Amino acid sequence: MMAGITMQELQQGNIERLEQIVDDRRRQHRDEVKHLNSFLHMISHEYRTPLAIIRGNLDLIELKNKHSNCVNTLELTKIRRAIDRLVEVMEESMHENRFLKFRKILPLKPFQLAPVISSQVDSFMAMWPDQAIQYSFR
Repeated sequence: MMAGITMQELQQGNIERLEQIVDDRRRQHRDEVKHLNSFLHMISHEYRTPLAIIRGNLDLIELKNKHSNCVNTLELTKIRRAIDRLVEVMEESMHENRFLKFRKILPLKPFQLAPVISSQVDSFMAMWPDQAIQYSFR
């Protein structure tokens, strides 16, 4: 009888430790996601600001050269396409981040606890063959 109570206490302790580990990892994951989101928003801002400056100056160059028949229109078009592509890459990255942020968390699924406990009992019996271990599933 004493071994049965000790076994139950040991199993309960193991379950509580596992639950604590799962909670700690979940908290750690949530914190890492928060830091990643913060980092992505900072990068987005730091990335877009220089592109806006480049685009604004490109617009000014095109306006000034419109009246003087600029021969560098091909190069200016290349620069504009490059800017557009960089903006598109950032937009896609941020869109993906938003998608990951709002996706549904999968619900926990029920499972049979009896096989887990039986496996633990078998392990304890193998480690301490001289101990009487009583386990019953109701």
